Amino acid sequence: MINVLFLALSVLAVLTFLLSYCRQPAKLINGSLFILMMGTLGATLMLYAWQTQNQIILAILGAILLTIGMIFIFGSIILILACFVNFIVLIKREGFRKSYLLVLALGIFALVANILGYLQERSVFTKNADIFIAYANTLVLYGLFVSLNFLVSSFLCRLYHPRHNKDYIIVLGAGLIDGVRVSKLLANRLDKAIAFYNKQRSKNKKPPKLLLSGGKGGDEILSEAFAMQTYALEKGIPIEDTILEENSTTTYENMLFSKKIIQTRNKDQKCKVIYSTNNFHLLRAGIFARQVGLNAPGISARTAAYYYPNALIREFIATLFINKKRHFIATGLLFILSLATNLINRYLTT
Repeated sequence: MINVLFLALSVLAVLTFLLSYCRQPAKLINGSLFILMMGTLGATLMLYAWQTQNQIILAILGAILLTIGMIFIFGSIILILACFVNFIVLIKREGFRKSYLLVLALGIFALVANILGYLQERSVFTKNADIFIAYANTLVLYGLFVSLNFLVSSFLCRLYHPRHNKDYIIVLGAGLIDGVRVSKLLANRLDKAIAFYNKQRSKNKKPPKLLLSGGKGGDEILSEAFAMQTYALEKGIPIEDTILEENSTTTYENMLFSKKIIQTRNKDQKCKVIYSTNNFHLLRAGIFARQVGLNAPGISARTAAYYYPNALIREFIATLFINKKRHFIATGLLFILSLATNLINRYLTT
């Protein structure tokens, strides 16, 4: 009976995840559903291995659990060292920018959290301080779950490969070098879109239009869309297959204004649309696409390895602000729960 129950839960978890992921790859809930799916599958497999005493499965599960345990033990130390090293590499490669302080801040936060945890274990703090330390620990656990969910969701986005039957590829803009030239970051987005364009054309299908989306920033001479068009033409894309959207200044506006252009050009006809952006930006761009009612999965352009961690942290913070009300309520409820638990423990021990 237990085996049947666990198997049924596993099948349900798999079907729920696949249904959500196939409908929209760029959703934060996909990370939670994937974690739940892997948890139920792992529990079912563990129960089966224990009952059958299958040595191979037990060895595999043991290795997985050992790896997870090592991550919990040494993960914070590795994270701290990686953050400080990455910050130094960023400065050497790109020069100092305020946004690069994010990866340094994460390293400092992890270091302080470990020090506080060490002091708490040795009962350095007073009982009144323990209330806030307990709440801080609860927040850290909540933050770890939210971070893991984000990382898994972000990774899953990159695994999706749309079919080569699209009408439009929205290429999301990024800052220009000296206000006129496409940066390496933006070039990667364009190259990914152009590769998809050429692949679809090579299959004797009508190639998609490249909808180049990006306005002119305060420090830019040209619009990002115009600079992208120049780059695309140099790569052999016919000008009639490019469309400029030159008014957007944010990712949300990229999606909103691009959708309006597509609707104007195609009236009420349904179009198959995808967007191209860097791997770290794929998830948040998909969230905004869904917010404006644009059914468009994304294709992932690569990012330099040394630049990726800081960019991913920035994206994580941005997604927190997108769902700030939800997180505010959750942290408030956790505070009440932590306070109530601490008071109950005090009452029981007196």
